[in-house]
Amino acid sequence: MRRWLCPPASMVHTPDIRALESEQSHLLMALDRVLAQEEQKESAARMARWLSLRGLVERAWSRVPGYRALWQGHGFHPGMLQSWEDIVRLPMLEKETLRQADSATWQDSATAAEALDTRTSGSSGSPVRIRREAASLWAMSARNLLAYHGWCQGSPLANTLYFIDPTHHSIDHALAAQLRATVEETRLLSAFLPVEDQFRAVQEWRPDFISTYPSTIRNMAAHMKRQGQQADSVRLLHLTSESIDPLGERQVREAFPQARLVQSYTATEAGLIAWQCAEGSAFHVAEHGVLVEIVDEAGHPTQDVGRVVVTDLGNTASPVIRYAGLEDYAQWAQGPCSCGRPGPRLAAIEGRRVESLRLPDGALHTPYEVTTALSAVPGLEAYQLLQDDVLRFRLRRVAERQADEEELDSSLVAALRSVTHASVVCHVVREERIDPEPGARKVPLVRCLMEDRS
Repeated sequence: MRRWLCPPASMVHTPDIRALESEQSHLLMALDRVLAQEEQKESAARMARWLSLRGLVERAWSRVPGYRALWQGHGFHPGMLQSWEDIVRLPMLEKETLRQADSATWQDSATAAEALDTRTSGSSGSPVRIRREAASLWAMSARNLLAYHGWCQGSPLANTLYFIDPTHHSIDHALAAQLRATVEETRLLSAFLPVEDQFRAVQEWRPDFISTYPSTIRNMAAHMKRQGQQADSVRLLHLTSESIDPLGERQVREAFPQARLVQSYTATEAGLIAWQCAEGSAFHVAEHGVLVEIVDEAGHPTQDVGRVVVTDLGNTASPVIRYAGLEDYAQWAQGPCSCGRPGPRLAAIEGRRVESLRLPDGALHTPYEVTTALSAVPGLEAYQLLQDDVLRFRLRRVAERQADEEELDSSLVAALRSVTHASVVCHVVREERIDPEPGARKVPLVRCLMEDRS
């Protein structure tokens, strides 16, 4: 499996074989560590995770001023962490706390200087800066490859195409340097290219495998539908970093009829969090690298839909410990997985807190609830829901060619009201198409009214 995952340098066309061999050496070492973790018995793996957590907390206490101040303010000391049950005694870290402080306050000066500077997109406000050690990036690449191996079911797909965020401080830009250990430079394209150029690349290369973002592939699917085109060469389509709504998924499946869709759950702050099982819809938590909790609005563990809280066990430069700033909602999957892999699974990632609807009675409706209801309305090609006030919405929508415009509009308003259970006022705006704003790669499907949005 090791050699299957990382082909010899001679098989990857590049003018700099020595640099490639060095990169592959790092990747192979990371793969060895990840494969060794996979072979551990559950008791040994659990102990290793516990020791990683204890070491991370003790190091953050002694070397990261932000954590020491936060924990002291809540009466916490590392000596209080004696068992897994004690993790809830650690205060959760919110994104706004990182935004407001100088980034050095949340860095380990002993390792941060040599680490890479990555930043979140800032889609929910100003970006958060995370210094990330190269070793943690190599570990993420190795775990991604292991997930890919499972999706391919032992049959490698050599003809690949990636549409990535090339922004200098994005985590994908950092990972792209490592992708070059197994992927030719010409197969790494910008997700910001015009959709016409993206589809032209798909037509030219006829890839077996595409990896990109849901928004990118959804835009491409809409373009292909307008052109009456399909891409039947693609057998595996990997989506990451964002959620895809049911309407978008249907459109992508129509555009790529032979492709199997798989997803991974990643974040700049925590790396690879979970990946979709090769045999089902749930997501296996990458528990050797991260700890995942799901908590309710009061911060208590829950089996219902709740906020995702993560701890990154592999990066000490900017430690991420009980971080609730991803602002995502998810729910645990119940029972064992049919694939036989042990460990926790996420049933679904329900969307982001900043895209959830908040109503006057305090009820919160996740993007998954809203987009599922709207996606079920026949005749809808594209949409964007904007919350202008607690009970007032604008719904931008594009109708399919044969749709009855009046019936579509009334059905969309009814679908929204079925979710909110309130007498909302919804003004439907008819559009020919809905494009991303300049400099953006995606159109947020839901824009809500959140007090903490900046």
